[in-house]
Amino acid sequence: MTERSAIGVDVGGTKTALGLVASDGTLRELERIRNSDVGTDEALLAAIADRCRSLADATPVGGIGVALPEVLDPSGELQSHVSVGWTRRAILDALAPIAPVSLEADVRAAALAEARLGAGRGRSTVGYVSVGTGVSAALVLDGTPYAGAHAAAQLLGSAEIPIACPHCGRRFRAAALEHVAAGPSLVARYNADAGAALERGEELLAAARNGDAIAERVVADGAETLGGYLALFVNIVDPEVVVVGGGLGAALADRWPSVVAAAREHIWAVHVRDVPIVQAELGEISGVIGAGLLIR
Repeated sequence: MTERSAIGVDVGGTKTALGLVASDGTLRELERIRNSDVGTDEALLAAIADRCRSLADATPVGGIGVALPEVLDPSGELQSHVSVGWTRRAILDALAPIAPVSLEADVRAAALAEARLGAGRGRSTVGYVSVGTGVSAALVLDGTPYAGAHAAAQLLGSAEIPIACPHCGRRFRAAALEHVAAGPSLVARYNADAGAALERGEELLAAARNGDAIAERVVADGAETLGGYLALFVNIVDPEVVVVGGGLGAALADRWPSVVAAAREHIWAVHVRDVPIVQAELGEISGVIGAGLLIR
């Protein structure tokens, strides 16, 4: 009997992608929804259900995997609502009549795809870091994303670190990685310094490539900080390879040597400093593929 495909749904803050994922990870019938075009969270979920139903009517599917840009608890209940205000029950009510549903954090879905089919294939321990609107991370062990005891092992870029000055005793909070190296924070810093009105990290990178001195400085600082956090990730979990994805991560090609150099400088164990640190291979479709692979 032919193995059924799965539907992978990758929900983002601005757009949602979905498609049919074959058992070997091949992606077919890719579709996109601009979240703003449908309006409310409820309308977006209804639009996703409608597209999934159309795909399932055309091709029998074994299930629907949904990758969410939120924190989920071990039961699959959403514990954050940064991008969507759904509950687990609302998602199941919309999609379970079509096919069985599996929910996962988007970073772990993308990490799964890269570990099995992308830049981490052939490795038993893959560290994945997504850099875009935010910064999150996942560890894939023997082909399975590690969620942690509370399913919250993803928040590399979210925590501020309280520090007391050893000389004067003044206390301050070191900025979280998302505040200094994610796309919106870099753009906001550039706009403030340059009196500009850029909207996307890719625009900032283009300005730096075109010789804008302020953009060059902002991007260089962000690349160095990101490299330092990649080193922190390596120092804690010691993966065989580090894969960097996400929208901004994919756009860092001309900055990649400086990111890697900064990471190697801060990896503490000398014999680990040559760990491969590479850009993701699957690009924006990694979340859809990974969501589909959840059904496997």
